[in-house]
Amino acid sequence: MILFGSAELEYALLLTKRNMLKYYKRHGIVWSDKQFRDDWDKTCNGAIRYLATNTVVGIFRLAYSDDRKTLYLKDLQIEEDFRNKGIGSRFLEIFLDSYGKARHCKAAKLRVFEDSPAVVLYQRFGFVESDRKAGLIEMTKQLET
Repeated sequence: MILFGSAELEYALLLTKRNMLKYYKRHGIVWSDKQFRDDWDKTCNGAIRYLATNTVVGIFRLAYSDDRKTLYLKDLQIEEDFRNKGIGSRFLEIFLDSYGKARHCKAAKLRVFEDSPAVVLYQRFGFVESDRKAGLIEMTKQLET
């Protein structure tokens, strides 16, 4: 993984929009390019590489709570052709260990659309539903440090 800056913003925006727009529409949420751009500098952003080809195949965005005890996965987006190859699972291992446990976070949280296949992936990693609103599930995983 490599960290992204503002130069990679457009790739991240296009990938996220391409992957998420159907969910936004299905749940009556309006996608906003402006909101995505405004939030970009408020998160730690990175590229996900497929090592077999050294190709960027996705992005992630994460943030910490003000007290640094909670790690938030804001986005995990994988290019369609590279899904179901274990890339998301490998990212979650690194996310939870390197960004969470190693930095002494007590919990990791994320939000996912209730009809997304990613729900099963997150459950497999020990995330449990902690709230549900308007088609979005908030999931939490307690971290042992």
